[in-house]
Amino acid sequence: GEVDDNTLVVTYGMILLWTVGGGMHSCFDISVWYISACACCHPGGILEQCGYCKKFGSVLMVVIIAVVVAISTFIAVLRASIESSDAEISISNITSGGINDDVVDLGKIDGLQSFEFVLTFVIEMLLTYIIYFPLLGTILFTGILGCGRVPFLGGRPREVWLENKKRIQQSHSDDNTIPQWEDM
Repeated sequence: GEVDDNTLVVTYGMILLWTVGGGMHSCFDISVWYISACACCHPGGILEQCGYCKKFGSVLMVVIIAVVVAISTFIAVLRASIESSDAEISISNITSGGINDDVVDLGKIDGLQSFEFVLTFVIEMLLTYIIYFPLLGTILFTGILGCGRVPFLGGRPREVWLENKKRIQQSHSDDNTIPQWEDM
């Protein structure tokens, strides 16, 4: 798809790219949320004795997000430089991403028209946060795919089931520690 005279030509490839990209963005966002909100090191979690790890998920996410933003920014500038280039550039000619002496000059960008591809990215983000993320979040939270028992896909029903199972086990262990007096 190209932007010509304020129109956007939408192809089946772009729709596929928006769908796959939107799904990947949604999965990444849910993973970021899951890792940063991980309660395994908090009281009651599997690793509660590792108290120093409570902030590890949040710190890890800051580092991962910073790296992803840096790589994404580099790719956007590289793409804009390729769009601005007068030469016909093929992937085989790009050996260092414009950092060394490739046919791509990272310093040469012909203004905003070199960033027209960002419009399709904005459309992908709109689809992601209006359609794909709420849909994927609902599917994962309700546990439709996990039938309530499969880890990660079981959603809230699995969490309720595990909590009930834990309570039953605790009540049985409490019953075994108290001596039982029976009438003869």
